[in-house]
Order: sequence, then C-alpha cells, then structure tokens
Amino acid sequence: MVEEVVQHLLDCLFPAHTTDEDVVGMSRHMEGLASLLEMKSEEEIRFVGILGIGVGKTTIAKYLYSRFSRQFPARCFIDDVKKNYKEMGLPYLRKNYKGLAPRDKIAFLHVACLFNGHHFLRTSSLLDDGECRIKNLVEKSLLDISAQGCINMHVLVEEMGKELVFEESDHIPQRQRILWGNNVCNVLDNIGTERIEGLALDMCEMPDVLHIADSSFQPMSNVKFLKFYTNSDDKRSKLELLSHAASLPSMLRLLHWDDYPLTTLPFSPRGLVELTLRRSNLRTLWNYNLYLNKLKRLDVSGSKDLTELIVSMAPELEELVAEGCMKLNLLVLMSTRRRHSLRNLDLSNCVGLRSLPPFIPDWISFAEEPIFFRCQGTRLEFEITELRSFENLCIDGDIKVRLQQLVGDAEHLSYISKQQTTFELRLMRPSNWPESHISGKTLHIKRSYYNNNGGAPFSCISFSGFSCLAELKLINLNIDKLPNDIDLLHSLEKLDLTGNDFTHLPTTLGSVELLKILVLCNCSKLEELPSLPRQLQRLKLSGCTNLQSLLAAAHEESSQLLELHLDDCKNLESLTHGLGQFTKLMLLDLCGHEFQTIPTCIKNLLTLITLCLNNCNKLKSLEELPLSLNYLNAHGCSSLETVSLPLNHSIKHLDLSHCSQLHQGEELITQFLKGWKHEQVLLRFACIPGTVIPSYFDNQSLGTSIQLSFNGMGFTACIMIACSRPYHLQFLESSYCWSWEAGGVFRINLRPNIYRSYGMDEEEAVTEHYLVIIRVLSSKNNDQVANLLFSSALELTEVSEIPLVEIKACGVRIDIPNQI
Repeated sequence: MVEEVVQHLLDCLFPAHTTDEDVVGMSRHMEGLASLLEMKSEEEIRFVGILGIGVGKTTIAKYLYSRFSRQFPARCFIDDVKKNYKEMGLPYLRKNYKGLAPRDKIAFLHVACLFNGHHFLRTSSLLDDGECRIKNLVEKSLLDISAQGCINMHVLVEEMGKELVFEESDHIPQRQRILWGNNVCNVLDNIGTERIEGLALDMCEMPDVLHIADSSFQPMSNVKFLKFYTNSDDKRSKLELLSHAASLPSMLRLLHWDDYPLTTLPFSPRGLVELTLRRSNLRTLWNYNLYLNKLKRLDVSGSKDLTELIVSMAPELEELVAEGCMKLNLLVLMSTRRRHSLRNLDLSNCVGLRSLPPFIPDWISFAEEPIFFRCQGTRLEFEITELRSFENLCIDGDIKVRLQQLVGDAEHLSYISKQQTTFELRLMRPSNWPESHISGKTLHIKRSYYNNNGGAPFSCISFSGFSCLAELKLINLNIDKLPNDIDLLHSLEKLDLTGNDFTHLPTTLGSVELLKILVLCNCSKLEELPSLPRQLQRLKLSGCTNLQSLLAAAHEESSQLLELHLDDCKNLESLTHGLGQFTKLMLLDLCGHEFQTIPTCIKNLLTLITLCLNNCNKLKSLEELPLSLNYLNAHGCSSLETVSLPLNHSIKHLDLSHCSQLHQGEELITQFLKGWKHEQVLLRFACIPGTVIPSYFDNQSLGTSIQLSFNGMGFTACIMIACSRPYHLQFLESSYCWSWEAGGVFRINLRPNIYRSYGMDEEEAVTEHYLVIIRVLSSKNNDQVANLLFSSALELTEVSEIPLVEIKACGVRIDIPNQI
C-alpha cells in the first residue's frame, strides 16, 4: 500500500510525457538511448553522452529525462550546466578542496595550474607521492583519468584552482605558489621570491624578446617546475638566456624549455625527473657525466647541432626522444644486464648515427614490459631472429626479419604477446605513438608503400607458432605465396594482407573459424578467392585489379558478410551471380567499375544501407535500387544520364556530384523529396548537377542566406554552388554540419572534398554548378518562431585561387503537410 501511494504521488509530481510533448524524430533517439541505458539493470551506474554539431541535444536530453526519470526516487535535470555549475557545483568543490589534506591541496594546485591534460604516470612522477595524491583528488571529484591515461580536470575546476592560487598570495604575483602568462615575465625581472614553486609560459604569447640575466632565478630557490614552451614548431622562442647565467634553480624536477638558447646546460640538476629541450641549440647535454638517479624522461628532439648524448648514469630513464638530431653520432646509455627501465626510444632521422648503439640488443632482449623503438630515416639496421622472448615490441626503421616462419626486410614491426587491457597499454605507450586497436595477441609487419615493380619479396614460410594471434598484418611485403598451414591460426579474428603479390589464397583459409575481417587491398595479382570462413563480416578487395570471380567466396551455408569492398576490381566476371550470394550485405562498394547498369541482384539485397558507385565512368542509368538504401554515392559517373529512385525510398544522403551528363534537375529533386517520410530523420541531403534553382523553391535570394516567414513545420532548401574547372567537388556523409540557433536561425556549413581533374584542355576549363538539396524536419519547439533565417557557408580545406568555389544563390520552401 505504501509503495502504491508513493508511486501515485510520483506520478502526480512527475507525470509521464504526453503526446503534446512529443518532438519530431524522437522515437529513433529513444530506441537507441534505451538500449544504452539498460534500464532493467539494478547493479550498474551508466553515463551516456549526447554529442554532435546540430540542433536537439538539450531537447533529446529533456525528452529522455521526462520518459525515464520517474522510475527513480531522486532525480534532477540541470539545463544550463555552466551556469548551474558556477552557482552550485563550485561551492561544493571548494568544500571538497578545504577538506583535503595539506599535501593533497598542493597537488591539486599544481595539477590545475601546470598539468591538466598531461599523462597520469608522468604527472605522478613529478609530484610528491603523486600517485596517491592524484587518487585522492579523483575520489573528491576534482579530476578524473581519461581512457588514454591523461588527467582530465574540468576547465571551471581549473579556473577555481588558479583563483585559489591568487587568493593565498593576496593577488601579489611574486608571492604566488605558481605563475603563468605575463606574470612570469615580470618575476623574471629579478622580483621573484622563494615562495614560487612553478613557472609556466607560452612563449608564443610574448609580445617582445626577454633577456634573462644570471640573477633572475637566484631569488626563486624553490622552483620545482619550469615550463617555457611553444605550441607551434615554426615559432621561435622569445626568451634569451645570457651565456654567463651560471645556473638554473637546483631544485628543478621538470625543466621544459623549447628552443633552449645555450649549447650546454650550465647546472647540475640532480633531482631532475623530466628534461625537455626541443629544438635547442645544444651541442652536448653536459660537459661531464652526471648521476641522475631520478631522471625518467629526456626529450631533445629537433636539436640539430647536438653531436653526443651521454646519459650513462640515469638508471631510471624510461623515455628518450632524440628524433631529428641529425648530427648526433654518439649515444651512450646505461648498459647492464639488469632489468632495463627504458621503455621508449626514438632515434628517427638521426642520420649521423652510423651503427646501432651497443646497448640496444640487450635492452630489447631483456625487456619485460612493452617497449617502443623508432629508428626510421637512419642508417641503422635491426635484426629480429625470434619473437618468443618478447612480450611487447614496436620498432620502426630498417628491420631485418629473420624468423623461421617469416624472412625479409620491413620498416615496421610490432608484436604484442602479453595480455593487457587497452587502458594499460595506453598508459605505457608514449603520447606521440600512433594508436592501434589491440584485442589479444597481434603481429604487424609492413613497409611504407607497395612496390609495383616487385620489390624485394618477403617469404612467408609457415604460420606455425602463431596459433594465439588475434590480429595479423603483413602489408606491402610483395609476398608471392602463402603457406597452406594458414588454418593453424585458430585464434585469428583479423587478417590484413594488403599490397602482396600472390595469385591465389590457400584453400585452407576457409577453416580459420574465428576470422571476421579479411583485408586484401591492392593485391593486384590475385585472380580468385577460395571458400571463405562462414563467420566473415568484412571483406576488402579494393584494387584487386586481376580478380576475376567471387563465385567460390561465399560459404556453402548462408554468408554472414556485412561489408564488401570491390572498388576498382574491374575484371570481375558474373558480378550479378557473385553478389547474389551475400544476402546480408549492409555496405557494398563498386566504385570504379565499368558496367553500364548496376547488377540486377542489388535490388534483392534487402538489408543494404550504403551503396558506393563513385567514378563508374560507363554507368548510364541507375535504377532498381533496394528500398533499404540510406546512402547512395555516385560521384563522378561521367556517362550517367538517368536516375530513378524507388517511390518509397529511404535515402537520406545522395551524392550525384560531377555527373556531367545528368540533366534531371527538378525531376530528381521531386524523386528525392518523395522518399523517406519517417520523422526519425531530422535532415536529408542531396547533391545533383544544376545551373538554376528550380521554381519549386519559392523564396530565392542571391548569396548565402535568405530570411522569410516560418510556421515551424520544416522546410526544404536549395543551395547553388559554382566551382571553377579543372576542379570539382564531392560531398561525403561527413561533408556538412548544421545547427539551429536562437531566433529561428538555421546554419549549414558545407565541407566538400575538392579535386583537380587532370588532362582537361584550357577551353574545357568552365564553371561547374551543383545544387545542394536539404530537407529539414523541425520540432514543435520552434512553433513560436515567426521568421526563419537560412544561412549557408563553405568551409574548404585548401586555400585556392579566387573565386575557385562559391555559393551563388539559395532558395527555401516552407513545408506544408501532405504536399511536396
């Protein structure tokens, strides 16, 4: 009885949403969000982010709240987060700050002023008992750690931290614990004090050059963190350290000075943990060997005059970056058979190094944790004779692979054998290393590009010993034959053999039972496929120009294939029969083919969502499309004359740009608009050739915008774009973004790809026109808006001659129910 009374009161206080509150297009959003929330779960707390550029994020959130919140005894909806955060959140966080232990307070101020966004492991090594301190701050909701292992402190919390620094110093800069910005320049003029612990200065923001005298740092004896940095490689430092300045603060743990001006370091920083001197004038680091028992990171990248780097007494060194030190000819690190602490070594483009430093073989052989070694762009060679002793290894450079199973030369090798979570690997990987998807054991061997003339072949002798691999990539290696024992790869889920020279694949490939992704791009000599594994979901055959048949590819049982990429596979025969085997396809790429009409079987692919036909230059007519299709891309089909869309089609993105023989302007617009009438899609987009905005758009204006009366029900717009040849445009699904703004302002930004057509005569260099059609469904929230301002703009990635691309005119038609 009590529960019933409580529920009745909740229903009265928080009634469920009614049909009057329904917003156009919300059902699709609610279905997707409901699946993410898993409302039936009683043991989980879930956070769901609603991201993107455009209208409706707050509307969706309110709708979600009204639908589900009444299931919870306590709930709250915060609309203006920033305003409410300042009014309610900051007092709560200040209370949390006051409740911190003194050392935790200091750590919070250091993170807020110096280390927000930095890697957790790096920051914790710089602070006193840093790991524990940061953990305490996380527990107090003052920061969190991202999936990439970085400290994430909200900008308003950071502002609070800086305000606390101001308050504890009575707003007197030289008394501050930490200084940043212009105040750093002021205290360097010999007015600093021993209360200062950290300095942070973006030198790009300095108006003038500042000369630092030898006495500048003397009053600041307790400085632990010094960051003089630039955010751009092409902007030089405006700080000049006079050569007779004998020393920097001896208490330094972090010294980051981009474009460091001297040829050597004039002090002995025995407590140094991190040293970053990018693009410096260094010739040698120190004039004598120092015992640096706390140094963990050293970055001298881009120091083009550095000739020797001797760090033989730094037992805890974890990361050394010397990329671009072109005159470096001597590198000495601690070399013992003890457990090495070094994890990351980057010697890329150190062209002065003539031989592999002697410590490297021992370093790699005895590694117990993931290690990363880069030496591309050098004369160094590295030989790999076994993988069993390695747990995690990543090498870029001139690699001689001499395994029993694999023999040849490569430029990249990575091997992950130790089972670790993605988060753990991200914590260990240096911040400048490329991300890769890791799910189990992986082996990647590749060259930078494919040699069409038959580069030095790579021998693949056997797959024995690799039965635990989940991912195998052998890319651009010119492999001419694969062994029949490929079925030994019992755990393999992804196989990438891009850029190889085999003509056939082993028939045993069909027995690799867990394989879901098979990539064979640019295998230009491949003639046919064997029977493929029944559970395969993605097959990429792009650029397999000699492939003749797909008939054997599908398994005898029903194929599970969802994606099939056949772009530029121009020699395929019996395409209709071959495609008919893949009845569950959701994406089909046939770009670059030479058929005049699309294969008839496509209309029977009842789950197909995306069809790509770009640059099918002989395609004349496009018809008999499946009703399930959402995305149709047929850019650059130079012979295309007619397009017929199904009456009840579901297309929400249509690209027919650069189809010079297509002259169906108004007819195509009518076909497109008569399609998908489901309210779930808030915007539909099409691009077709055309030189005149049709009269259907009864409100027209020259230029990029137009204003008119609005009834809030939705509208259709047409934008005419001119592009000077020999250039042309292409509109992908990601080529536009849009938003509603206060007062009934609708903005759309167009970001087409721009290409140059080569081989075009001067007399052909005329202007090409495009009609961009958008259909916008508006929510009832806009009922109160009496006027609509439609505004369009171009955002081009390249700066070209003027006027290369411009919006000439636009037109708008306000939608009337049941009328096209």
